[in-house]
This record gives sequence, structure tokens and C-alpha cells, in this order.
Amino acid sequence: MKDTTLLALSILLLSACGGEDNAPIEPDQAPPKAEAPVPPFSEVSECYGFSEKKLSVFLPAVKATVVPLDYCAAERLYWRYDPVLKVVKLLNTRVMLNCCGDRSVSVQKTKSGYTVTEIDRPLGYLGSGSFAGARCLCECVFDFFAELKQVPPEMINLTLIRGETVYSGTLDLTKKQGTLVLDPTALPHCR
Repeated sequence: MKDTTLLALSILLLSACGGEDNAPIEPDQAPPKAEAPVPPFSEVSECYGFSEKKLSVFLPAVKATVVPLDYCAAERLYWRYDPVLKVVKLLNTRVMLNCCGDRSVSVQKTKSGYTVTEIDRPLGYLGSGSFAGARCLCECVFDFFAELKQVPPEMINLTLIRGETVYSGTLDLTKKQGTLVLDPTALPHCR
């Protein structure tokens, strides 16, 4: 009796799953998948900044003004806008930080514009052990690169934060590129 009941239940379930309404969707009939937004690309250099090759990939049009990069000069924010791709590329050069740290860049679109946060934390800031919270007795210059995507060709508000606000202002993307001096102070070993 059990076997007959299980067989009848199985047939009932299989027949309920059949029919035109439950037919498998053919690949050419499948609804298009929504594309996930591409996160902004960002990168932080090692000590002494990005190589000339890396700079030419990030900002080829302003490479000549950046390379050879004088790391005794001011901290600068170079930017370039590509109206076809609607991408703003930002390169912050000569950022003086402790040699030892975990660094990254985050980009956030806000109601009023964009916020780029350059993060510099002690080594192993979340962990434990002998290197947790470690810093060195030296400083070095680093470069930060970030892209803003899907940006219309207009004036945009940009805030750059590294512990505190380093820059807050506008970029006129109709000019397609520019340079901002963020810190004109010469590095200690260059004085």
C-alpha cells in the first residue's frame, strides 16, 4: 500500500510540473540579465610612487607633466575626463605617509558629488600578534589612483579625505583635465 501511495504521489507531482506554462525557457527567450554596476577601479602605489609605465596607463595625456615625478615638489591631484567613457581618472601624487601601513582608496557617489577616501591604517590593524598596529620609524611618498564612472560632462563636486578633508571643491569636466596643488610644502628631506 505504501509503495502504491508513493507511486501515485510521484505521478501527481510530475504531472503538475508539466504543461506549457512550466516549459523550460529556451536560451534565446530568456530575459536579459541586468548588468551589475562596475565598481570604480582604484590602486595605491608602493613606496616612491607608481612606475613610469603605470603612470602612462593611468593618465597617458598628463604623463609628460608627471614624469619624471619630482617627489620633493608639492602633493598634486591630476585629473582627466574621458567624455566617451564618462570616466574621471584621479591621480594623487606625493602623499607622505608612514612607510608601514595598509593603504587603500574608496570612492563613493553622494547626492552632492563624489567622495574619494584615501585610507592609511597601521599594519594588521584588525588582527593581533606582533605586527598588529605596527608603524615604522620612516616616511615615504605614495601615489593614489581612482576612477569615477558614469560621470556626465559637467562641473562635479569632489571631496578628497585622508583622515581629514584634504580637498573639497569642483572639477570642471568640460576642460577634460587639470592639476590641483594639494600641499605645497616641500618634503623634510628635500629642504
